[in-house]
Amino acid sequence: MTLGQSIVKAVERLPLIKRQQGFPIGDYQGAINHMIEASKNGVRRQEVITATRSGTLEMINRLIPVFSGSVPDRRKTLVISPDKDLLGKLRKRIVESNRHLRVGVEAARSLACPRRDDVVLIGVWKLRERNHWPSFKPEEFKTIVIDECDSERSAEYANALTHFNALQEDSEINVISATTKLDTPYENILGFGIDSVVYEQTLRARIEKDELCDYKVSEVLVDNLELGGVTRTDGDYDILSLRSALDKSQLDQKAVSTYMEMKDESAFKSTLVFCVNEAHCRELCGLFQIHGINAQYIPADAQEATRSTILEDFRSGKIPIFCCADVIQEASDHPNIDSIFLARPTLSKTLKDDMITTGLAHHPGKAMCHVVDLVGLTQKNLGPEVNTPKTRPPAPTLEKRAKHQVQFAKDYLKDIYERREYVTKKILGYHEQGLMMNTAASGLLDFDEFVMDIEVVKFIMSTGPFPFILFLNTKGRGHGPKKPHGDWGLYIGDDEFFLVRLRLSQDQVPIFRLFNCELEPKEVGGYREISTLLTTTNIFELLDFIKVMYPVQCQAIEEYNAADGRTATEDQIEYIADKAMVYLAEDSVYEFDKVLFRDIVRDIIAKKPYREAVQFEFTFRYSDTCYYTDKKKSWLLGEARRAYIDHKRKITAPQEETCT
Repeated sequence: MTLGQSIVKAVERLPLIKRQQGFPIGDYQGAINHMIEASKNGVRRQEVITATRSGTLEMINRLIPVFSGSVPDRRKTLVISPDKDLLGKLRKRIVESNRHLRVGVEAARSLACPRRDDVVLIGVWKLRERNHWPSFKPEEFKTIVIDECDSERSAEYANALTHFNALQEDSEINVISATTKLDTPYENILGFGIDSVVYEQTLRARIEKDELCDYKVSEVLVDNLELGGVTRTDGDYDILSLRSALDKSQLDQKAVSTYMEMKDESAFKSTLVFCVNEAHCRELCGLFQIHGINAQYIPADAQEATRSTILEDFRSGKIPIFCCADVIQEASDHPNIDSIFLARPTLSKTLKDDMITTGLAHHPGKAMCHVVDLVGLTQKNLGPEVNTPKTRPPAPTLEKRAKHQVQFAKDYLKDIYERREYVTKKILGYHEQGLMMNTAASGLLDFDEFVMDIEVVKFIMSTGPFPFILFLNTKGRGHGPKKPHGDWGLYIGDDEFFLVRLRLSQDQVPIFRLFNCELEPKEVGGYREISTLLTTTNIFELLDFIKVMYPVQCQAIEEYNAADGRTATEDQIEYIADKAMVYLAEDSVYEFDKVLFRDIVRDIIAKKPYREAVQFEFTFRYSDTCYYTDKKKSWLLGEARRAYIDHKRKITAPQEETCT
């Protein structure tokens, strides 16, 4: 039996504990006093529901220093959250108000030191990655706080709770769930129920107590929106099937036209649009932007600085529309939201309530939130009573959920590629017919608009006949109408490469330029442009030009890109290892055994196919700061760090643990 199977069996054997009557929140301190009293009476599993994410943050901050453990020797607290922003804000707030507490954060590259830290804040995504649970001694921890219990993370929670013996009925560790959601199915997610609940029972009750502002609903009829044929998975609509149904309707166009009609009369300043997935966010933002409306979303691979800038600009009003598909990660805790567009159908009453609640935080000058329902979610009663287990579909087992998630990821990626491939074929068809501008068919936007979409261009470059590397990945500065910029490199051997640049002319026409370039010597770095080979407005003309005019170089590209079993050469390994040590010195605040670390980097590169080693060396020589270099640098240092830490732990395992 595998570890995952044993965890599942352990969870399935646990008896369910019925929830007791809730206690309404009058203020934070009243709720905390109630939880402390319940803990003294032997209640180990409690839940607190706040009106907003900022309320959740404040509750956790106030609770940690005063919530005593059941055993005096237990003094440490573990906080698990799916929200990177909350982890950073929470650490800052705890440190400012509790100078005596040492707070560590495990998120991205940062590592906590459980032996030293009084409070450890950890991203839920790190629970599966951790291979050093022994450094967390269960007998030292008094409380585990789970922020926004995520139904998709059952295995991760089980892994952590098993280590801390929190799954046992007689466990001495406190487990507290802090959430803005009503009726979270803990039995299905964590394997046990909640003994005591501190919350307002209904959405309407929160509004009447003035914890939330009121809202009004405008229902908008969308032609051809038919959901009867949409398949269902785990009690809700299947994402891919739902996206296909929305494509066949005029929902996106209706969302834009409705916003344009209502924004002045209703004085919309900050509008949140709930979409189905990231692809839907991207396409809807593009549609808004074509009509001169600055709409933004956050791609999954966006850097933290970009993500923070977009959220801050939306919060300050610089961005009037923000599209998202994730309530917890992106949309929460923005009191400036004065209008919500529901462009994502759901069968989940909890999700529906969560989407509405996101816009109900009080804000100066905001009397109420205007909800524009494009998908019929508000035709039924909105949040007047708490869901019960009888109305909720049974949750799948961990094995079924894991299997479904893997298949969903495959299908989702397949869907993205198929949609982009469809777009690419349409564009190529337009070009062959001579329809270069002002052409639309089958829901496609104008040809020039698609070519200006850097995502489409990236797809063309990445799936075309040549292995281009993306050097510059941006849509222009600021958050106004997007001006696509992009640089791609194609190594052709003998230190030469083709450089493709996409820029926008003064007439708003995309211009592609092809350059012949030469890399500078390795010890110098950088490159120089030899000549300009072609300027065109058509990416396909550029690709054909390379094929026809440079057959020898194309043959060289095929040879080094062939999957023939070759691995990195010794020269490539040495060069990349040297660069990695330079990056490490710039990036790290810790002392490393440089000889050992370099050997680990060498081992990693030595296992890479020759074609990947060529791309590594090429991009590192091109620039230390380009898009591809940043990606590969992060990956290489991350892999090397993990291997380095594992190696050091194996060496020092019998000795007393120390913190770096």
